[in-house]
Amino acid sequence: MLLDVVKTGSVAKIRRERLLPLRGEVLVNDGQEVHSEDLVAQASLPGKFYLVDIARGLDVDPRDAEKFLVREPGEYLLEDDVIAQVWGAFHRLVRAPVSGRFAAFHQGHALLEIERASIQVQAGIIGVVEAVIPEYGAIIATNGLLVQGVWGNGRIGSGGLNVVEAAWSAPLDASMLKNAEQGQVLAVGQCSGADTLAPLGELELAGLIAGSLAPDLIPAAMALSIPIIVLQGFGPLPTDKSLFELLNPLAGEVVCLHAAPTNRLTGERPEVIIPQPGEAVAEDPGLRGELRLGQRVRLCSGKANGQTGKVLAFVDETPLFESGLQLSAVVVALDDGERITTPQQNLVILG
Repeated sequence: MLLDVVKTGSVAKIRRERLLPLRGEVLVNDGQEVHSEDLVAQASLPGKFYLVDIARGLDVDPRDAEKFLVREPGEYLLEDDVIAQVWGAFHRLVRAPVSGRFAAFHQGHALLEIERASIQVQAGIIGVVEAVIPEYGAIIATNGLLVQGVWGNGRIGSGGLNVVEAAWSAPLDASMLKNAEQGQVLAVGQCSGADTLAPLGELELAGLIAGSLAPDLIPAAMALSIPIIVLQGFGPLPTDKSLFELLNPLAGEVVCLHAAPTNRLTGERPEVIIPQPGEAVAEDPGLRGELRLGQRVRLCSGKANGQTGKVLAFVDETPLFESGLQLSAVVVALDDGERITTPQQNLVILG
């Protein structure tokens, strides 16, 4: 069975496309070194428009209205600025009803662009531009340790890694943050207290990596300006000790957080990238892979939700589970020594 692959620690050659959804301007060059927060490309979105009837306001023929303009297309107008006026026995003028850019004039009407948004794409990784994709973005490559998660709040950042050891044996609380410093990325096990996220912004941290997050903290996590990545899932999940053992030796190193939402169409996931010197030992695996004996997996539901283990055997028949469904199953040896039979579809492969 093909299952989702979540990368959890091998040093790999990592390549990431950073692309605009529409044509724009690419801001980097081939071979350029980039940092996580650097802009790769940007584009402008069409704004909202306001149509002003100049001819009617001046009481003139629409074909003659243009000669009464006192401002030109392309200028930025403030609310109440005069756009056009007629001098004479009856002085008439037309003012801008809103602030905006005088975008165009046609058949007696002025078009004001009152809102204009831009899209910006950041690198989200410390690496080198491997290829530029004209008008859309670039491919950025690095050798690094890759750890992917299940949820992110959409932010990008980087900083020195601070593994809060106490927060891997008990839920994070404010007392565990006394040694946290500005610009650091904290790595913790379980984040469940209502008051645990607020201090993160006050401390001006660079990001948070959490094993699990209480579901009711999602709105607070979305509101923070720093990237937050959840590695295992939501709720009071048992701490994955292998994640602590992976991250703890890397304390002090610079980590990049790209807390993008999971997108099954593009293969994008929230991920932690820790650049590493030297040659990569593997290529970055794909989004999905074939389940095989001996693979490490994480359970995504049931009593062992969030726990990790190794596939010991495939079950020949399709057993009947508590849900009332008969499903293809495997035997998994959990890291705590317990063996369980679980549906294959409840697993993700740890690459």
